[in-house]
Amino acid sequence: MILTPLVMRFSVKVGAVDRPGHRKVHKEPIPLMGGLAVLAGTWIPILSLLFYHNPVTDNVFLNGYKLSLMGLASIFLVGLGILDDTVGLRPRHKLFGQLPLAILLVIAGFQFRSIYIPFYGPIESSALLWILSVIWIVGVTNAVNLIDGLDGLAGGVAFLVAMSDAIIAVTQGQFWLACLLFAFAGSCLGFLRYNFSPAKVFLGDTGSLYLGLILALSAMLLSFKRSTTGAFVVAFLVMGYPVLDTFLAMARRALRGKPIFSSDAGHIHHKLLEKGMDHGSAVLTIYFICISFCLFAFFLINEQPLGILISFVVLSIAIGVALWRLGYLKQLTSPTLRRERELYRNANLLAKTTRARILLADKSGDLVNALRDIAEQYGLLGMEVTLPPSKSGLLNHDNTLVFDFVSNKSDFEFPQIDSNNLHTDTLFFENTGFRVVTFYDKSAMAIKDQLLHGFKTEDYADDETTKVISTDLQTEYRLLFSDVVRSINERLSVIYKP
Repeated sequence: MILTPLVMRFSVKVGAVDRPGHRKVHKEPIPLMGGLAVLAGTWIPILSLLFYHNPVTDNVFLNGYKLSLMGLASIFLVGLGILDDTVGLRPRHKLFGQLPLAILLVIAGFQFRSIYIPFYGPIESSALLWILSVIWIVGVTNAVNLIDGLDGLAGGVAFLVAMSDAIIAVTQGQFWLACLLFAFAGSCLGFLRYNFSPAKVFLGDTGSLYLGLILALSAMLLSFKRSTTGAFVVAFLVMGYPVLDTFLAMARRALRGKPIFSSDAGHIHHKLLEKGMDHGSAVLTIYFICISFCLFAFFLINEQPLGILISFVVLSIAIGVALWRLGYLKQLTSPTLRRERELYRNANLLAKTTRARILLADKSGDLVNALRDIAEQYGLLGMEVTLPPSKSGLLNHDNTLVFDFVSNKSDFEFPQIDSNNLHTDTLFFENTGFRVVTFYDKSAMAIKDQLLHGFKTEDYADDETTKVISTDLQTEYRLLFSDVVRSINERLSVIYKP
């Protein structure tokens, strides 16, 4: 709580600010890198134990090797997150940093000792366990990063999971791990003072990657009374919500022919907001799901049959109802899925070819023409482009271009559209000053004919199905368009390089 305001001022000073956008739910720029405060809030209490001496601190520093490795790995991932929050990194670049780290941690001893498969038994093949351990560390780290989409969501989930893991660690006599997790949970709780809705600061990748790493490693270290059970089941359960949301995201993208590591606006928290929940209610709903998963894990590890049965029934019903009410079952079983897959592939192919065209551009005029072409193809109603100041003297300092794709005029009036129904997305890049404002209709049905071009009448049974398809495709087009704008900014950085 003391450090977070200092981190907020530092983030603003270095330009690590999250600006509003179509995948964002906030309306004002918010400082990033709140994870720095969470990092310090975790490890300062652990280091302070050096000034005490009792059986608990003895247990902590007997495991100094593991603590040191977790601390060094945390610093590395926080550094990777700082790069992403300040200059921006593509998902594959972050993965290239996480994968070697995960392999080194597994070699150092952070790995599952056995994995229990119901009706089959334990798996103790060292090679398979190594591979699954690497996948677990990378997967959970990114899963927490993916759920960081609402005020207080990732921090609150991390607090609940860490507290559950800490209690389990105490029951198993792993006091050093319990101390770390209690410090980590307290740090998350202090950060939530500023991060819960309405948030004043975000974790950023600086924090979400760090949270994911600590939770992934801690879950692997939990032990069982019965060695045949293995740690994987409890690790999977305590991380149940992030794992569930990530699985749904990967399945949704794979079925639609999208890269599974691409971005979208179909996460559980997005769906809850679409159903009319406010930020606070959506976050509290997800907290309840997390608590249910953690209770299930606690009952399982302590072998309480009644608790296991009740938790299993409650979770099964809750997940089933949620999948149905939030529209996931309809999406995954849609009769138009094959046609949707073609549309998503075509949209991604269009973005890919446009980015290739951008790489060949050697002046800003070519980039503006490419931007205008793709904006029209994506069905935007209008666009305002502010070009950055030219270092070559080819452009004026304030060179703003306005395109109206509906009336084909440059005065940016929309005589054919109700202006009250317009919405805007703004992308601004401080490193070049490049700014793009796009205008589109709030109603997904307004561009139904464009997005559903080629569908036959029998392909969709009712207006509700059509609306779901149209809404999702509209969101996809906006996401891809923003990727194109970022590519143009990268190219402008090269063109304007002194």
